Amino acid sequence: MDAKHLILISGKDSATTAIVQNTRRPDIDYEYLFNDTYAELPEVNQWLDKMSDYLGKPIKRIGKNLEDIIMEQGGLPGYGGFGRFCTRMAKIMPMEDYIGKEKAFIYYGLRADEMERTGYTKNDKFDITPVYPLREMGITLPLVWRILQDRDLLPPAFFWQRVHDRVIERLGPIAQDFISNLEPWQFRTLFSWRSRPNCSFCYNQRTYEWIGLLDHHPDLYEHAAWIEENVGKDNGKKQRLQMYTWRKGESMQELAKRADVIREDRVKAICKAIVKKAQNGLFEDIDTGGGIDELAITSCGLYCGK
Repeated sequence: MDAKHLILISGKDSATTAIVQNTRRPDIDYEYLFNDTYAELPEVNQWLDKMSDYLGKPIKRIGKNLEDIIMEQGGLPGYGGFGRFCTRMAKIMPMEDYIGKEKAFIYYGLRADEMERTGYTKNDKFDITPVYPLREMGITLPLVWRILQDRDLLPPAFFWQRVHDRVIERLGPIAQDFISNLEPWQFRTLFSWRSRPNCSFCYNQRTYEWIGLLDHHPDLYEHAAWIEENVGKDNGKKQRLQMYTWRKGESMQELAKRADVIREDRVKAICKAIVKKAQNGLFEDIDTGGGIDELAITSCGLYCGK
């Protein structure tokens, strides 16, 4: 039986992997997969449709409903005794079921500037061979952005108008001059309310990302609060009820009361980055991120918005 050739699409790097690999080896019949947790933001689904149109074939949804898993586990993923079961149970295990006993080549979106990381490899149970097209081609973050920009396939911008306007009001010409020197993707990174297109209620998102969700999708924020308040109750696993909040020590309802303080903290962080760059005259490093991308770094896993 022929081997499967799987490209997992979840964010900018994996999307670029699909584009690059199609150019390198158009003779291979690739399958494009998305690890769907049924907790995706509307913007992500729209972008996946756009990617599917470009690639000329469907992106298969392989995953399990994360909310169902949370209810079954009787706790939220993250800190404490429950661990990060979300990625394993909602994404990796369904993918393993899909692969089964067949030999599979999986093409991972790991760039040449992140050599320390590896993808899921073959083991005694699965015959999986990882492939790293971006590394093999020497493709780093700036080129990833350019490849997607040239094809109008950049992931969702998640533009935070409210924060953007405060920064402009605070810094005036300094901010405007700085912004005029940014590439489109750098502007997006600077004023995005979300660093990765992962689950709407990802426990690993930053504080400002939760408030961005509150501002742009209040219904999804409220649903996350509902899960937090109801998880594990009356399920016969009371001995395991250790975690009732997405964030350690603070509920979603409590966090919402601090929303404007958190917005202001984000404004201050962006202003600080802009002023530092403007004062030092370091516009030459803008093309490599230059302190902008670091405002959006998370420790999300390889299967989450990569």
